[in-house]
Amino acid sequence: MSRLLRAAAAVQAAWGLALAAAPARTAALTCAGRPEPRAWIVRVLGLRLLVQSVWVLLSPNRSRVLGASAVDAVHAASMAGVAARWPRYRWAAAVSGTTAAASSALGVLLAPDARP
Repeated sequence: MSRLLRAAAAVQAAWGLALAAAPARTAALTCAGRPEPRAWIVRVLGLRLLVQSVWVLLSPNRSRVLGASAVDAVHAASMAGVAARWPRYRWAAAVSGTTAAASSALGVLLAPDARP
């Protein structure tokens, strides 16, 4: 696995752990005075990101990295829907969606080559 892919997955795992372990504090810091999502939602999303990142770190083959990128892309798209449906949480959805979109793009760029 490339050093950059390993670093990206490790950062994602750390962020997922922060979201899962301290959802209220992490949401408060991220939202900076704006309305915060419920702690259980933040925790679930953090656990998803943590599991996904560890899954990639354990076996960083092309299909796993691209699969994780697809999950991030779906999450990013879903956050656009959240922002439209619940304007009160637009900031939190924008932060979550933007980081997921960036993660998705980075995974596509860093995915290992398919050649053996």
